[in-house]
Amino acid sequence: MKMLSTTHITLPSNTEEALIQFDPFLDRICDVYNINNSYYSTLKVSLTEAIKNAVEHGNHKNTFKYVQVDLEQSNGGLTFTVTDEGDGFDWENIHLEPDHTATGLYLIRALSDEMMWNNEGRSIKITFYVSSINYDHAVLRQNILQNYFKEIHPTATHANEQQRKNQNIRQ
Repeated sequence: MKMLSTTHITLPSNTEEALIQFDPFLDRICDVYNINNSYYSTLKVSLTEAIKNAVEHGNHKNTFKYVQVDLEQSNGGLTFTVTDEGDGFDWENIHLEPDHTATGLYLIRALSDEMMWNNEGRSIKITFYVSSINYDHAVLRQNILQNYFKEIHPTATHANEQQRKNQNIRQ
């Protein structure tokens, strides 16, 4: 089995730059652990939301602060810890529903197998059981994402559905 030479990355507190630097790191992880495209999307959405939260809400986009992403592999699962240098937050009283106030955390919880906070809310641990993903769980995650995007971007969803119908007609 291939081994990763790097199991952590330090990112700047600039959302766009952080995500640009994070993409190749996640790509290498997915290559090493043979993670397919549909599960890659689950990791990508969840970790993107965690990084955005760390940069924007944790570090308040302070360019003198950083976001650390660490990977730990164990028993068929991958655990990512995203840590910011902010003051933390009261995670015990957060409302995790798709109500547009904590949508990132809602998506992370919905798409991951485990989610927990450490370090007084400065770190979030997100676990994915990549070796045991089953069909029913994958379909559930796909439905959660589709419903989320229907609420957020209804016109884009309608355009995608129309495009699929047009492709089916051509075939």
